Amino acid sequence: MRLFISHTTKNDKKNGIKKAETGEDYAKQLTPELEKIGITPFVSGKHLKGGQDWRDKISDGIKAANAFLVIGKGDCKKSIYVNQEIGMACNRDIPIIWLKVEPNNNPCGFLETRHALTPEYPENFYSTAKEIKANIKFQYSEKKQKLQPAYLNYCNQILLIKIMQAKNVSQDHVVTDADAYAASAKMCPIFNRNFEEDGRDPFSLAYEIKREFVEKVTNYVDAIWLQNPEDPQLRFYALERKFGNRPHLIDIFRYCFLEGKFDGMYDTLLSDSPSQAKDITRPFKISDDLFISY
Repeated sequence: MRLFISHTTKNDKKNGIKKAETGEDYAKQLTPELEKIGITPFVSGKHLKGGQDWRDKISDGIKAANAFLVIGKGDCKKSIYVNQEIGMACNRDIPIIWLKVEPNNNPCGFLETRHALTPEYPENFYSTAKEIKANIKFQYSEKKQKLQPAYLNYCNQILLIKIMQAKNVSQDHVVTDADAYAASAKMCPIFNRNFEEDGRDPFSLAYEIKREFVEKVTNYVDAIWLQNPEDPQLRFYALERKFGNRPHLIDIFRYCFLEGKFDGMYDTLLSDSPSQAKDITRPFKISDDLFISY
């Protein structure tokens, strides 16, 4: 999980903020504790090197972040940079936390209506890091609940279009067998980016088989397949030993087969596989492949 940490710095002195009152030192002390619990923080003082365009690096850091944290310490409300970063994070629609380190340091601007996270022991950085992680998970769970009806509607549209295609009914949109199967399997359709908005997948939170896992498996297989489609490492049981999660592997390779990927590999894949994997290469059939229930 990548977390962008926004805070005041010594560069904010022109706005009347004293260095002793900035959140920079607090962020640096919090960083190693976040790393201990699996969070990769972006802190400008740590990640910016001499000669780099700091505006571009900070913009890239926010774009890559899974969540955004404001250190509510000192007079951060006056900081032009903090407010700009908050605006960018709001535009990305990711979990945003205002960490209320000081009693009267409440959210402002775009975050004025949001409840702050007040750590039980602000100077216990490990405890605070765990509270931050728990809050991020909570925000993601709420977003997923709100997203499910939209994703269900999307999946039902796909199902309807596939049925219309099968009946040769004229319609404006065409859905491939692979995309329909991915929707039914609640899997990120990595080979189709047509529905992304500004480079973001609006349904990423709804997938049970995440983009990261699908890409991890397919990138590994692709590197071996390009050298030798019959390599024993491409047998199903060998891949299951490496990646685990048999049902997800079956769904991934079914999706790849329907998409026309890894030609010549499937005899090898199925030469040492469980009986359930035999479905990977069967012809697509709506009644057998589409089970959309959320």
